[in-house]
Amino acid sequence: MNIGFNQKTAEKRLVEEQLYKQISDEIQNGYKRDGLWLKAISDCDNNNDKAKSLYVKLRFQALVDEQTIECKQVQHKNESHMATIDSVIITMIIILIFIAVGIFLMS
Repeated sequence: MNIGFNQKTAEKRLVEEQLYKQISDEIQNGYKRDGLWLKAISDCDNNNDKAKSLYVKLRFQALVDEQTIECKQVQHKNESHMATIDSVIITMIIILIFIAVGIFLMS
């Protein structure tokens, strides 16, 4: 029996579960993002039960957004480091060329 396996989908589900667990822990510990909670209450016409559900969705998206931004910042930092390394390598090559030319001219 082939149920089909998609590694990306499986990884996505595991990450989603971890994010929902984080949200659950936050709620159990009394932590609430005030801005998201106010948006949830406002969008649900002060219906607390609906607002709780919407808050979880908003918090989930906020966590995804935070991770996305963090990944982009790390990627940008890595790209900057690579550009610096490239510049150093090019400079070293130029210096080696000058040294080689100098040695050649001295001979």
